[in-house]
Amino acid sequence: MSDQWEFFYCAIESAPASVFVDVGLHETVPDPSRPHRVIVTTFLQEPTEQGMTTDAEADRLWKMEEGLVRELSASADAVFVGRVTSDGARSFYFYVSDPGPVPETTEHAVDQFPGYDAHIDVDDDPNWSDYLETLYPAPVDWQQIFDRQLVEQLIEAGDPLTPAREVAHYLYFNSTDGREQFIEVVTPLGFDTSDRGEQQGEDYPFGVRITRPDPVVMDHIHNITRDLLSHAAPHGGIYDGWECELMGTDVS
Repeated sequence: MSDQWEFFYCAIESAPASVFVDVGLHETVPDPSRPHRVIVTTFLQEPTEQGMTTDAEADRLWKMEEGLVRELSASADAVFVGRVTSDGARSFYFYVSDPGPVPETTEHAVDQFPGYDAHIDVDDDPNWSDYLETLYPAPVDWQQIFDRQLVEQLIEAGDPLTPAREVAHYLYFNSTDGREQFIEVVTPLGFDTSDRGEQQGEDYPFGVRITRPDPVVMDHIHNITRDLLSHAAPHGGIYDGWECELMGTDVS
C-alpha cells in the first residue's frame, strides 16, 4: 500500500459510485506474490437517497476498513488497493498471497461492528485486472481528479467560483487535420479557437488554446473538460488542462 491515493465519482450499472484507490501501486502491478483478489462487501445501514454514506456511517466504515486492513495484512499477507461505494453498499478490495484465512479473519473484523455482515468474494486474478480495470482511474476520471484539485486550490485562495471569467483550455493533436476537425466541432459552442501553435519533436505537436467565459464550479467545469476530452479523442487529440484568472475578495 502506497501513500498516493485518489478518489473520483463515476457510475456503476447506472448507479452513482465513489471510488477511492491507491494509484501509487500502478507501476508495480501485477504483484506475482499476491495473485488472489478479495472483495469484502457490506451493506450500508443509513444510505443516502443516492446510495452513498452519511458522515456518521462513514466514520464507522473507516474504522471497519482499518480493522480489515490490519487483520488481513497479518493473516493473508494482504494489500489493500481501494474501495467502491455504490447502490447502498461498500466494497473493500484486497490482493492476498494466501486466501485460506480470509473468511475467518474477515468475519472477525466485521463482527466488531454490530449490524454489518461481510459478503466475501475471492477469485484468482494474477493480472490484477480488477485493480486496473475497475478501480484505477480512466482518462476521464483522471481529468475529474485534476479538475477537483484545481478547484480546491481556487477555493483555498478565496475564489467564489461562480463568476464567469475567461477559462483557457489546452489541447494537442497528432495532425493538423485532426486539430482543424476538432476546431470545427467546438467553435459553435462559443470557444475562441484562434490561438494555435506547434511543438516540434512531440507525439502530439499541433496545439490549440481555446477560451470561453465560464464559472469554475466543479460540476460545471468538469462537464466542459469531459466534453472536450470526448470531442478531441476521435480526432487524434489529447486534453492538457485548463487555467483561469483568480477572482475573489482575497485577491489584491
